Amino acid sequence: MTWFKQLKFVENPLDIRPSTILIGLDEEEERLKNHIQKGEVCFINGLTGSGKTSLLKKIQEAMKDHEFIYLDAHDLPKNFNLEDELKSKKSIFDKITFKEWPKKPPVIIIDEFQETDRNLVLKIRSKWENPIQKRIKSIIFAQISHHLHNVTDSFKERIGNRTITLSPLDSENLKRMLSARLLKRKRSYADRFADEALNMLIYSSGGNPRRFLEQADLVFDFHYQRFKDINPIIKEGYKINHYAVKEILELNGINCEGFKAKTDVKKKSTGDTFETYFTENEKKVLNFLIQKGPSTYSQIALGIKIKKAMVKRIVQGLKKKNGVKLEGRTDQGYTWNVSPHAKRMTVKI
Repeated sequence: MTWFKQLKFVENPLDIRPSTILIGLDEEEERLKNHIQKGEVCFINGLTGSGKTSLLKKIQEAMKDHEFIYLDAHDLPKNFNLEDELKSKKSIFDKITFKEWPKKPPVIIIDEFQETDRNLVLKIRSKWENPIQKRIKSIIFAQISHHLHNVTDSFKERIGNRTITLSPLDSENLKRMLSARLLKRKRSYADRFADEALNMLIYSSGGNPRRFLEQADLVFDFHYQRFKDINPIIKEGYKINHYAVKEILELNGINCEGFKAKTDVKKKSTGDTFETYFTENEKKVLNFLIQKGPSTYSQIALGIKIKKAMVKRIVQGLKKKNGVKLEGRTDQGYTWNVSPHAKRMTVKI
């Protein structure tokens, strides 16, 4: 079992591999479609995780009337033959009608273009430029750098201003992407994150969509591994705050220093401390948990000599103040522990 199976997803919705769920790239998608329809050469560049490969995948699904040939320059075999590759794209109808080339207009996509052999580039160019036997309708180059080093100056001029640069998504589009990925039966599990928790993920990922998804996956996986069948994410209304996100990311070696949550700024400005923020009974419960560690309602009640029903009310109040967290479950019931937020506010009393 995995966290996404528990939430009834067939596959991991936060998988960092290319996806056709694109957010914030509508304009770039339309520009790329237009270049292909016009039979042009187009150059796409952007940082790792900016959506280059996902955009290319989406285009291939959207333009079924074209025959796309995707080449990853990193993995091309030494004996790669362009003509053989073009002919391999013939449909069953093309074969039974003895066509030499595919009927659908071929579009060549070269990913990681900086690794492409110059001789292959020349062959592709010749099959695109040939006025008599135009075997390739359009060419798309994709790479990280915005500098094209392995093409001639004259070919750069042919490309002209047909360059699409993918920039990091802004905060709102990253949130939209997460919401779309985690959508299940008209609701999105992205709402399990409090606003500041999402802001922390955006900060720690540097706005990179791939890192953003990786880190959100860490948070969901942590909850499942810790709680299993009592995973609180399953419950409507549960919120993951930024203290929890910070703790989970740091456990995985991700530095979140420098992030300032609005709630942190507010608490600092109002001068809230352990003494002033919590009631006397809440402080008794917290001090007991600090000394004894994860405990059930009954154990807390026995330790601080307060009725169990009263302890339940105190703990629920502490939950609202982000003072305690659900630690797990034993044969005696749920166990509670001090939250990282409360630990930071702790002073001797």
